[in-house]
Amino acid sequence: MLFQIGKGGDGKGMEAILDKALFGELATSTLDCGVFLDRAEFRKSAELAWNRANVRIQEIDHNGRFVADIWKRFVVDEDIDCRVNYGFTAKRRFGECMKIQELNYDNIPIIEEDELTTLLAHPVTAAIYLREYCIPFFQETSLTECLHMIHDLSSVHPDLARDTDWLASRLSGGNAPPPGVEKDLMSTYNELLVATHEATPHRRLIKEYLVHKVEEKWVGDAFTMQRDHMVSHKTAGGDSSNLGRPSVQQVHEKANIDELREYARLGTDRRQPLLEQYIMRHESQGLRDGSFSTIIVDYYQLTNYGRLLARGVAGQKLTREARHAAFGGHCVEVDAPCCHPRLLGMTLLKLGLWDTQKYPMLNKFTENYQAWRQAIADYEDISLSDAKVELIRIFYGGKPTREIPFLLKLCDEVQKAAEVLLRHPSSSHVVGLYQDRRNPEFSRLCSLLSFAEAKLLSIATESLGPRVQVLIFDGCYVSSHGLSDDMDVEEACDECSKKL
Repeated sequence: MLFQIGKGGDGKGMEAILDKALFGELATSTLDCGVFLDRAEFRKSAELAWNRANVRIQEIDHNGRFVADIWKRFVVDEDIDCRVNYGFTAKRRFGECMKIQELNYDNIPIIEEDELTTLLAHPVTAAIYLREYCIPFFQETSLTECLHMIHDLSSVHPDLARDTDWLASRLSGGNAPPPGVEKDLMSTYNELLVATHEATPHRRLIKEYLVHKVEEKWVGDAFTMQRDHMVSHKTAGGDSSNLGRPSVQQVHEKANIDELREYARLGTDRRQPLLEQYIMRHESQGLRDGSFSTIIVDYYQLTNYGRLLARGVAGQKLTREARHAAFGGHCVEVDAPCCHPRLLGMTLLKLGLWDTQKYPMLNKFTENYQAWRQAIADYEDISLSDAKVELIRIFYGGKPTREIPFLLKLCDEVQKAAEVLLRHPSSSHVVGLYQDRRNPEFSRLCSLLSFAEAKLLSIATESLGPRVQVLIFDGCYVSSHGLSDDMDVEEACDECSKKL
């Protein structure tokens, strides 16, 4: 269950629509509230309820404090009153879902005196609004005092603060008995809760502190270091600190050098200098065969890091467009999409630590990673590649740059999954690594997953042998000249699935 908190125009309504698209019709039910700021808010929330959205929107200043002290669980199909601050009342029947009644105090509108006077001019209206009480109260009590009473519920009545604390605890997963109620009545309450929520999708409540928790914990050392290393690696010389490291694998890299030259003449490549140096390497070291040229590329590994890194200028360092020109005509690309997140889930499953109830967003992401990228790109109005980077950074300990509720929930689950995995005895060999970093657990997680990724690639290359042309971390380019070769690639991929 998600709370969308933000100022007007932040896109909270679109968030509800995206939420429905992500979770699907069968995993979607309604979340609505009974107290609204104005009629526009009422219409907005009612529309979301009719469209079976999961998200309740509420206006609040970006840096305001979110307080929802009026909570209530409505019984299935019970008729209730929905009130707005102007006194509008309507009967509504709600479906099977937990309903939350909330009020954000920072933005309570002030009714102009002239408008209030006109409203109360009629004797009946005046009687309804208790002219003898309401008007004197607001004349004698300032708005600041009213807000203080709302924020300090115990100043109104001790029972109000006590009951509110219990309800908040209950909605957060606590099982304490209600204040002032005997324990022998608890079974009745439990039966009522089951009847009310048995068809409601299981969602963990995202609390406001989650944003602060992420900002405090995710300093991004692992992601920053990984990114800087990859930027350095994708240069002609690579990372100079790794000179002298032994080679662990050697590949004969066959490129269509004529096609690559045609592409290079356009001068549009994002790594044009590197591309030109790659062509020069083929000219000086390559074995020519018609339009093709073959060079020998060595691959090495960093300490405590499993990825195979190409030494010198190589196909691994080229842009995707340049690789397509060099290898697209005679090779097929074998790729493990969403590799590290899926390897994380598979590792947890293999060790008996996986739980879809505990990691619902991680499960949804690995199953629908393309939809997540598109949803983030559409919501934030960014490119798909930027959305992909936003998701990748999470699995390298990167600090999220966008406060999207379901993205923050995914961050929280990845953090918990990393901690659970690193506490397992199978991870004991990385426990002492990276002690000099503020959040070393993500560097350790990267180390574990990089070796799992290397194992995946090793299984594929063992099956395909010398047909492998280029190694690209979680995939490779394999020469293919017909249906038989394509079937061999399919069998190699199946072998990876079986062994992992």
